[in-house]
Amino acid sequence: MVSVAKNTEQKVTPAGRDVELIDYLQVLWKWKWILVGGTLLAGLIACAAVAFMPRSYKATVTLLIAESKIPPPQGSDPATTRISPETFEEMIKSQSVAAEAIQRFGLTTRSPALTPERFLQRHLGVERRTGANLLVLSIRLPDAKQAAEVANFIAQRAVELNAALNKSDTLATKDYIQQQRASAKEVMEQAQAALVAFKREANLDSLHAEQKIALDTKARLAQLYAETTTKIQGLQANVAELRKAFTNQEQFLTAKKSIVSDPVMLMAARERKTDGLKDLSTVELKSQEINRVYQQIQGNLIKNEATLASLEGQRQDVEHKQKENDRALAEWEKKKAEADARFEELERNYKLEKTAYELFATKFNEASFSVASRAADLKVVDPAIEPTQPYGLRPVTSVALAVIAGLLLCVFLAFFLEYLQQSRGTESL
Repeated sequence: MVSVAKNTEQKVTPAGRDVELIDYLQVLWKWKWILVGGTLLAGLIACAAVAFMPRSYKATVTLLIAESKIPPPQGSDPATTRISPETFEEMIKSQSVAAEAIQRFGLTTRSPALTPERFLQRHLGVERRTGANLLVLSIRLPDAKQAAEVANFIAQRAVELNAALNKSDTLATKDYIQQQRASAKEVMEQAQAALVAFKREANLDSLHAEQKIALDTKARLAQLYAETTTKIQGLQANVAELRKAFTNQEQFLTAKKSIVSDPVMLMAARERKTDGLKDLSTVELKSQEINRVYQQIQGNLIKNEATLASLEGQRQDVEHKQKENDRALAEWEKKKAEADARFEELERNYKLEKTAYELFATKFNEASFSVASRAADLKVVDPAIEPTQPYGLRPVTSVALAVIAGLLLCVFLAFFLEYLQQSRGTESL
């Protein structure tokens, strides 16, 4: 029991104190063969992968975008008159040129079959040099000589294609301007005649006057309707109050009085020396008379109701006139809108045709210079040569990275195995 306790104490004591660097070194030394073997195995695997990795050679051609020597027309923006380098990039990435290169150099025999799309995505690259009008065309193929030949071929075809496009663009633009200049005057005169005829037939001034009259009538009727509505609301409130007061009044008033309460009757009874005056004092006399307040409220109520009915009729008449005026106004506005739209269309067409005629008549030479100034030549300044080193293959770097990765993985594995061993030893105790 004592020995077991001592062993337990010896095993628990290291776990109970802080872990120091010497503890890590002891663990690594304990599993040194795993570290050495794993690292060597990773290095051997990396060497084998590098040895059997397929080679790819990259050939590059440098192309110069030579701007036109003819200056752009005065007042034009150079940014819009010059062709952007992106245009030449897309020209180099032409699928027709890629298909021609595949057929010419027998690239169809590769497995899998090489299509123009795959060739442009995986084997051809175009890079633009910042700050200079230079494009670098690169071709990546397993054969170094073939890569250089394909790069030079595509660069030459791009130069030829750019020259052909410049020539056809210049000729087509000049022909187009000459044809348009011949017919622009006739079209402008037709547009002018249509505009003058419409102004004479449409009578736009009369339409504007009718619309103004309808708008003035609408405003006047709206004001009259608002005033009538205000009066009606006031009368409705008065009628409501009168009706309420009318229900609280009675048509006849009943008066109750006795001989004692009436001085006249009391004096007459005393003068006649009527007996039993005390008994007569208990007798009450009733009399009815017309309620003047009732009659006055009734008269005011009838008068206000008659006025209210008259105002309601006036408001309905105003509403009817408003509807008729709105219909007439809508018709005039529709006619005016159609006439204005047609007039604006004809005027716009005339201005456009006039501008086109003036442009073709007075800017022919300037347009010719503009086309010539936009033309940019594509030239090969550094043709491709056969590369001597594979592209992207760095054996030393690849093996070194593999060795470092294997060493790190083995260190992790060593600490993991040490953890498992200590866990099992603790469980056994």
